[in-house]
Amino acid sequence: YSGFTLGLSAGSEIGTNNLSSSSTAVSLSSFSGGTGTLGTINDGYFTMYLNPATVTAAWKPSLNYYFSYDEFQGMVTNLAGRLLDSVTDFRAANRAAPYVTLTLAANGGSKVYVQFSRPVWAVPFGGTTVNLTGSLQITGTSNSNSIIKLTPINPTGSDNGTHSVTFQEALLTLAQPLPAQDYLTAKISAINNAGVSSISASGGLLDMSTGVSYPVSYLGIDLAQPVWATDGTEGEGNQSGTSHVIHDFTGAEYLAAKDINLQVKVYGGSSVTALPLRLFYDTNVSSSLVTNGIWLPIGIAEPSALTPLVPAKDNNAVRNLVPFSTNAAKDLQNFLIPGSDPGVKTGSLLQFIFRVGALYSVRGLDPADPRKLGVYQVPLKAIKKQKNGVTILHNVIDPTQGQETMLLYTMSRSGVVTAQVFALDGSLVRVLYRGRQAVGDYSLLWDGKNAGGHVVARGIYFIRVVGPDIDETRNVLVIK
Repeated sequence: YSGFTLGLSAGSEIGTNNLSSSSTAVSLSSFSGGTGTLGTINDGYFTMYLNPATVTAAWKPSLNYYFSYDEFQGMVTNLAGRLLDSVTDFRAANRAAPYVTLTLAANGGSKVYVQFSRPVWAVPFGGTTVNLTGSLQITGTSNSNSIIKLTPINPTGSDNGTHSVTFQEALLTLAQPLPAQDYLTAKISAINNAGVSSISASGGLLDMSTGVSYPVSYLGIDLAQPVWATDGTEGEGNQSGTSHVIHDFTGAEYLAAKDINLQVKVYGGSSVTALPLRLFYDTNVSSSLVTNGIWLPIGIAEPSALTPLVPAKDNNAVRNLVPFSTNAAKDLQNFLIPGSDPGVKTGSLLQFIFRVGALYSVRGLDPADPRKLGVYQVPLKAIKKQKNGVTILHNVIDPTQGQETMLLYTMSRSGVVTAQVFALDGSLVRVLYRGRQAVGDYSLLWDGKNAGGHVVARGIYFIRVVGPDIDETRNVLVIK
């Protein structure tokens, strides 16, 4: 076998080290016609075995295998003693069994994206009718879920008595939404029908053996989600310090470039929250590391013939954190992104994802299509102070959607401070704060409710702050 070399494309050799041995036995049904082992010492068939230690993941999904043979290295002859002629870059027939290279499913969604290593088709069971929906199955679900539809993506050919249309990607529709806890247990697999796999590709069958299955999703999509973040030190409520709170992580709201306290919600109950949670973050990520809106600490290889949906390159610049506190149920966990990090500076774009156990969790953009992905992100900006040190943020709010306005103010000397909300007619709506405060920076939140806890009517309201050297009023527009 030393005369043979293997390559991915013409002129690109893998090398003889990838071939470890040879045999005269040939057991592929493509050659034997399904009759079992074929090959004797002096027939025209033999098998070459790859050395798995030298085969990298980068070329396993490829379909473009070539081999070359050097007659003076291999010294293979016919029965008359004539050397087998040398060949260069001879295209190999591809009989490799297909396998699943990527699956994606969103938390609470009813769609599963499935990608195969090569184009495949469904084969009929017990007759001439091809049943695409019945060609794959989902197992290990907590709600006895099932696949009710398989929709090929960019199919070619047509259904016939031998096989279905050919496809390499498909969207599965589930009978019920996928619960978060099923990320740990749900599997996608072929169906074994009397010893025949439901999925085939040029004679190679998707493995249907017991125990051979694929995770329902290679990524967690919204399995862990940020709830709020603040550039202060006292959580989500009213706090001291030049701080404010955000609840949007699409890039629409910003924080100051300082220590950032972030609370994260983990879904799926105790089976998921018991797993270790980590936050991975980076700033100003290079576009070369981003595919389909996301980056990953460890990339995922996909077939080269398809438009990639996940990055293949590792983002080695990411930093990771463990939570500094959790609640009793462990479904709310708090992280501190340090302001001392060189990347946490004004003008940077902070991005982050999570890892729950061994599963990276990213942001889903469309529950109906798990292929649409993103990361969580927050611009880091300096807060521009307004007149006399009193600054209002988010002064257009819809209280019915949980929105709040924030007031920041600076005490240049200690004294009594009063912050009150007034209606347009001058009537008092609510007292936000009345008391003595020391020198420093402070913030207050107003949720658009009056003293009785009821949402106020639409219109313009005024927040007046009075204290030592301070008497300022800011406007708030309440909408519904």
